Amino acid sequence: MVFTEIAKLLIDAGLVQGFFLAFLVLYKKKNNPANRILASLLIVFAVAIAHASFAGPHLRNVIRTPLEIKEPFVMLVAPLVWMYVNSIAGKGALSWGKGLLHFLPFVVFALFTLPFIIHRNDFNPDHIIFHNTTLFTFIAWCFIIVQFSFYLVRIQRLVRSHSQQVASELSNTEAVDLQWVKVFMLIFVLFYAFVLFTTFAQIHLTKLPYFNYAVGLLYTFSAFLIGYRGLFQRDVFFVPYQPPTPLSVKTSPTTKTTAAPPPVTNTPSEKELFARVQEYMDKHKPYLNTDLSLTELARQLKLNRNQLSHLINVNTNENFYTFVNTYRVEEVKQLLASPQHQHYTILTLAYEAGFSSKSSFNRIFKNITGSTPSEYQSSIHNK
Repeated sequence: MVFTEIAKLLIDAGLVQGFFLAFLVLYKKKNNPANRILASLLIVFAVAIAHASFAGPHLRNVIRTPLEIKEPFVMLVAPLVWMYVNSIAGKGALSWGKGLLHFLPFVVFALFTLPFIIHRNDFNPDHIIFHNTTLFTFIAWCFIIVQFSFYLVRIQRLVRSHSQQVASELSNTEAVDLQWVKVFMLIFVLFYAFVLFTTFAQIHLTKLPYFNYAVGLLYTFSAFLIGYRGLFQRDVFFVPYQPPTPLSVKTSPTTKTTAAPPPVTNTPSEKELFARVQEYMDKHKPYLNTDLSLTELARQLKLNRNQLSHLINVNTNENFYTFVNTYRVEEVKQLLASPQHQHYTILTLAYEAGFSSKSSFNRIFKNITGSTPSEYQSSIHNK
């Protein structure tokens, strides 16, 4: 059939490309944990393609086990995707011990299957252990569903936490944005649907003639999408702010400890401090710096970072990201209304005001003003 021929051609290409893209990711990009995990995921895809399309069907005719899981490598996808997202979010690399724990389901399956491979000629096909193959396999797929659900929740929480941390520290988030993770989430959801369907098919559909082709095409599509997007995707890392650890002072037994001085009572109020922040923003325009961060602004104002964050949150009910970009939008509005800047494009003025990309500028401007930059410019000229 034409379908099977095309499917075989695509699957063969996916097998080769999986290994090839893994090689490129390792040797053409920075050698960091995230890229090593990405390369490992691509290798898993390639090995899974080989197993589903070539080795698997032949092995099942020779080796019989109580667990008829046609695609065991799916158990490696969820932990690898989570580990990749965890790494690019700046959470740090996992230790070998903790990393191996995430692959425990696959290891358990391999250890369970190994005796049936080594002693395949010693097992009686009529043994009672083979009478409940469907039930055992269904239970195993249910565990895989739990595994995917667990990692899906963890990835969503991780992305949400990362977005909150970035918005509280940076005024431009494009360099550390996790939009790239949406591609991984798409792949994750496809595999999740595959696991659900396979669990259903284990009970209601005993024969699936094109199952191996479907599995091979799923891995092929995933390898192409993740491989090429990952190869050309810039590295995304954000290390959350860590307050400096206070130095410990060693004291001898004879050293006398003095009581801490009483707190100063004539400190300015929060409103006075925030008024000082606003005055600084209006006068010195630090928001024109594209890379302005909460830590840097606090240093300029000679305030504690957490204190500045608190002042912004309490007095504006906004995070640092929205606070700074509101000033940038106002700067663009002033430039658009200025006769001296009429010959500049809107995008040029946006860059002048501290925005780092066209997409973020258009989105933020629309969110704050309710109109697009072009609509706002037209409304000024029509007055």
